[in-house]
Amino acid sequence: MSPVVYVVAVFIYVGFIPDEVKGIYMDKLAEKKLCADDECVYTLSLARAEDDYNAPDCRFINIKRGDLVYVYSKLIKQEDGGEFWSGSVYSDQYRDQMGLVGYFPSSLVTELHVYQDLTQELPTTIYQGSNFKVENTSKFDHRIESSDIRSMIVFRSYFELDD
Repeated sequence: MSPVVYVVAVFIYVGFIPDEVKGIYMDKLAEKKLCADDECVYTLSLARAEDDYNAPDCRFINIKRGDLVYVYSKLIKQEDGGEFWSGSVYSDQYRDQMGLVGYFPSSLVTELHVYQDLTQELPTTIYQGSNFKVENTSKFDHRIESSDIRSMIVFRSYFELDD
């Protein structure tokens, strides 16, 4: 057999060797959370970041000092963990990340306006048969209406005048 056949045979053999897949275990942040509704899609509050925050993994969002953050849920602190909220950032710096929902430390922000005082306590993971239902995926509408954009511009203009 020619050397080309040997090389092809080696590539085919190596291609069919199963790769070992290893994941990184991430601790659960909390067992329960506070939300305005049973789907955690309504905004609880509007907050301003007091400091920068670089996301340590994919569950978190990057935040810069002065960014406006829409808060959707507040995790109920466990004895050995930090206190985290979930929300999305509205800023010029992370324009490509606007609308992404992730966690951040609650000590990082100051609430400017509370939209919902009444909250519901919900589990952070809900089982539906053999499937997981992850928060903000089942009924969350990612489309932005023009009225939403206008309200974002009004909020931004209002808070920029404060500085």
